[in-house]
Amino acid sequence: RNGLRGILLQSVAGLSSNPFSPSANEPKVVVNSDKGLLVRGGVDGRDSFLLKEGQNVAWPVIDPTGDLVAAMTDALDVINVWDLNTGELNYTLSGHKNFAYWAEFSRDSKRIVTGSSDKTAIIWDASDGAKLSTLSGHKSFVSVARFSPDSERIATSGLDIKALIWKTSTGELLSTLIAADKRITNVEFNPDPGVSRVLTTGTDNVVRVWDPTGPFGREVLKVTRDSRLIYAKWSPDARTILSCWKDGVVRLYKTIPIDTFAEITDADEMVDRVEQWRVIQN
Repeated sequence: RNGLRGILLQSVAGLSSNPFSPSANEPKVVVNSDKGLLVRGGVDGRDSFLLKEGQNVAWPVIDPTGDLVAAMTDALDVINVWDLNTGELNYTLSGHKNFAYWAEFSRDSKRIVTGSSDKTAIIWDASDGAKLSTLSGHKSFVSVARFSPDSERIATSGLDIKALIWKTSTGELLSTLIAADKRITNVEFNPDPGVSRVLTTGTDNVVRVWDPTGPFGREVLKVTRDSRLIYAKWSPDARTILSCWKDGVVRLYKTIPIDTFAEITDADEMVDRVEQWRVIQN
């Protein structure tokens, strides 16, 4: 989907798409169609309206309030932001010099961060689309950009070998996390605002947990197997890491206390949910 940009996203990035609104009363889902983005009721599935922007609109991202949706457009270097309640175009995020690959809203819905093949990330004001800061420090395109739970920091990664931690309010570079001589494929903060830890994955097939304090951070944990790492992610409660591997293995690791990996061996519930995988124990 979305041509060359979509192919590259699927192969190298952790896709920022989040097509579901968080509203419990009037949930909505945004889906891609051959005419544009369709907004549907999350309960009855009925079409509400169409966000027209050409056939290549894709990867919708809804803000935490459920009022705004950002999506890539036919104009590859811009991202449009619509009002999810009226379907009106609020503003266009225009400032990247090449493909815009990523968009994410901060938890407080005040900021948006975008990533691009121009090797930068940009922080925007979510109220009016004003450009606030350009984050320059990567040597290749920025495929992932995520806010911390308190929205005060941003983590970015791309096709180079580092993850960078930035201060949201100023765009100041706070920390550089260098894992190895392999590129980092994903980076994300622990979901608990009180836990200062960052997870990274890379093409060296290692899951790492970092203390991002200081100019170069500190690697506190790592886990690897004799298989290609497909994906790893914190659980929403911040206590567990899910890892998926090419040989069909899914493993859960407890990270409480936060600097200790302990494999979870009672995984019957996960087997039921992820039928195509097998879960093994040491």
